[in-house]
Amino acid sequence: MTPASGGVSSGQATKPLPPDSVPAIAQREVIRRQEQIRKMDEAALRASQAMAEDDLEGAVKGYRQAVDGL
Repeated sequence: MTPASGGVSSGQATKPLPPDSVPAIAQREVIRRQEQIRKMDEAALRASQAMAEDDLEGAVKGYRQAVDGL
């Protein structure tokens, strides 16, 4: 890979980050937030499906779960 393509061409495997390093903490936080977004998306999808089935209580519950994740 070339630097212009954003890759690293060292040919060496990357070493695991020490768990208390700033990059490792940031990486865990990114993963945590991505998982939270996935859960919120699923809740919103369930709410939309409930709304389409005229299940207003289910829709409110699902949308509330999605918003509570913010």
